[in-house]
Amino acid sequence: MGIDYIIIAFLGLIAALFKNIFTEHGMIWRDSLLLPSWAPLGSVLGSLSGAVFILFVVAVILLWKESRKNKRHVYPVELFGSGIYLIYVLAFMAVLDIFQSYLFFMLHALSLSLAVRISIVILGLTVSFAALKLSRISSYFLLIYTGWMIFLSYMAYAIITLNAT
Repeated sequence: MGIDYIIIAFLGLIAALFKNIFTEHGMIWRDSLLLPSWAPLGSVLGSLSGAVFILFVVAVILLWKESRKNKRHVYPVELFGSGIYLIYVLAFMAVLDIFQSYLFFMLHALSLSLAVRISIVILGLTVSFAALKLSRISSYFLLIYTGWMIFLSYMAYAIITLNAT
């Protein structure tokens, strides 16, 4: 395994740590809100979010590996000929994921956090289908990540609705 895989995993770990710091800081506040009856406990939510983010990082590593095997890099793979490169979109999605955690748990900006999550869902669906030509398993992992973001978006909407004053 080359240094590039280690760098991708390290950057994924750094992103996960930031998400965890923001989430842990805001869990007491989250639990003080009116939550939908189906909302998972904070510890379950954190564990699932961590596991799903690991799948996201594994998808990036697998895409990188597959592109190297085909003597191509992930960055030349464009999203449907748009000139926007897959690796940049994946990095942007990770940054957005950290940002939405910061908005929700640190700033308590529920609506803005929801808007960022919806952006992640749109990008996730786009990237999942674009990744199909390189790696089906990566595409499936990205779809799981996107599905989780859809669930979190719906839960955020429910929390906003329940706590509207």
